[in-house]
Amino acid sequence: MIDVVKGGIGDEPYDPRGIMGQTVRRKRTKFGPATRSRLAQRDGEKCAYCGKGVSVDRATIDHVVPLKMGGDNDTGNLVLACSRCNGKKGSMDARSYVRLSIDRGEHVSGWLARKIERDDTA
Repeated sequence: MIDVVKGGIGDEPYDPRGIMGQTVRRKRTKFGPATRSRLAQRDGEKCAYCGKGVSVDRATIDHVVPLKMGGDNDTGNLVLACSRCNGKKGSMDARSYVRLSIDRGEHVSGWLARKIERDDTA
C-alpha cells in the first residue's frame, strides 16, 4: 500500500504535486520479526484496543498517531492490534477511535483504550 507524503519543509507549504506535477509517494514500512517480538512482549500479545489475544504473526501493527497526521515508526507510536480493530480505526488517531467506539457502545478494554479512558476522565 502506498500513501501520499504529508507536510512541507520548514515553513514552506506542501505541494502534493511534487516536482513537475508528480505526486510524491512513499511505501509503507514492513516491520520485521524483531519489532513484532518487542511489541508482542510489551503489549502482552493482546490487541491494544479490544484486549483480545493476537498471535505475533497474525497481529497487525498500528500507528497510534497515523503517519499522515505526523506520527512516526518509533515503537512508542506502534501497538499490536487485531485486524478488526485496525481496520475499523483506519486513519483515525487512537484517541478518536477509542472515543468513537465508546460512543457507539462497542467493547474497548485493551491496555491503550483503558489508558485513553483514564486520561480523558482525569
